[in-house]
Amino acid sequence: MATTHINDDPVQVAVGKLVEARLRQLTKSDIDDLQALLPLLSHEDEDEKEAACSAILEIMNPSAVGIRTMDICRADALKPWLQFVSTRLRNTRESAGITQEELAKRTGIQQSHLSRLEQGEHSPTQKTLIKIANALGVAINVFDPSAV
Repeated sequence: MATTHINDDPVQVAVGKLVEARLRQLTKSDIDDLQALLPLLSHEDEDEKEAACSAILEIMNPSAVGIRTMDICRADALKPWLQFVSTRLRNTRESAGITQEELAKRTGIQQSHLSRLEQGEHSPTQKTLIKIANALGVAINVFDPSAV
């Protein structure tokens, strides 16, 4: 049986070229995030693998993860909630006297993602809020009053 090398498969060569081109477009921060995320792809915890894979996909191709422009009415309706959550995240972490780096270690969430959450640039999932609440020793409803 003949051995196939990556250079022999035109599809793999094309994909490699596309990835290479995209990597050249990334910011240093995105490249740093990718380097931190890649080892998590071999993590034993399937949730961690999935989260890392989603984060990598978001960095490499934001449109592939469904980032779309929202209807302005709906987006405006979410702004107060996002501001509330982001402020609570930052204030609770600071009140606990820990850095984003320490919280990242405790939760397994990338520091850069925590920063985006605290800046109100990303909306956290319920699972993310639970991880953060557990790490800070507070109830989930500190961040999400609708949580049971």
